[in-house]
Amino acid sequence: NSVLDGANISLAIQARKSVFTAVLPERNNRTFEQQWKPGAELELTGVYQLVRDEHRQPRSLQLQLRTPSDVTILHDASWWTPARALIVTMTLIGCVALGVMRVLMLGRRVTEQKDQLRVQVVKEATLEAHNRAIVENANECIFTTDLAGRFTSFNPAGERLLGYRCEEVLQLNLRDLIAVEDAAARPELIAALTQKDHPAARFELRLLTNDKRSLWVEISACLIQTDGKFVGVLGVVRDIGEHKQIEAELKRARDSAQANTEAKSAFLANMSHEIRTPMNGVIGMSNLILETRLSVEQRDYAETIRNSA
Repeated sequence: NSVLDGANISLAIQARKSVFTAVLPERNNRTFEQQWKPGAELELTGVYQLVRDEHRQPRSLQLQLRTPSDVTILHDASWWTPARALIVTMTLIGCVALGVMRVLMLGRRVTEQKDQLRVQVVKEATLEAHNRAIVENANECIFTTDLAGRFTSFNPAGERLLGYRCEEVLQLNLRDLIAVEDAAARPELIAALTQKDHPAARFELRLLTNDKRSLWVEISACLIQTDGKFVGVLGVVRDIGEHKQIEAELKRARDSAQANTEAKSAFLANMSHEIRTPMNGVIGMSNLILETRLSVEQRDYAETIRNSA
């Protein structure tokens, strides 16, 4: 280490375990002062002087230099000083601590996300099981198809309604189950179920059961979306055979009542005509009789006939 002492430069020199001072007078060249960094290995040439205490015992050593050329730099000071080593060590410790904290935070966040995903998966599984239970235990036929009309699922109520097993239905297309009487509705039905502008449709038609019976049903269907894309159709089939039978009976009763009303009206019109015509003759002839000479008794009879008519 170098210290300014007036016009002199004092160097604190350590040689092995000994520490002494080297003094360079007349500080006229600052360049050398800047090169003598703490920790540099130097070779010094000068006159030494022992410094004694009050008991004339050597206490320290002082080296008197003449010019800066008496100082030769053997090895420059190492950049790796204890202070810098401490700074680097503290920096590394801080980086490691920050890294550990970051890892712990990331681990906690990953754990929280795992817990959230686990909860979400459990909820979705529970909801799926709940929906499956609803579909499996529903009293109405519930099915799904792709956009081409091919069945992709069929619940037990549909099996009971149409007599097909689920494995058999999955090999069929919806249009294959439409009765011949409603064959004209096939393209309209499929087009309506796959029409993206009208995602819901309702139809009344006849479906063929496994034993080739025609069954009146009502189909309510809507499109299924996945990730914003239409991927299939969800439909609900309800048996309306009894409803259609009641409608047919009501229609027959209405037609019969209308026919009876028409017959009654025709009968009354005919009877009115058949009665009015002879009664006009009776009234007219009674008026003519009353214009002739009649006895009191005859006139009374004639007026009774006319008034009664």
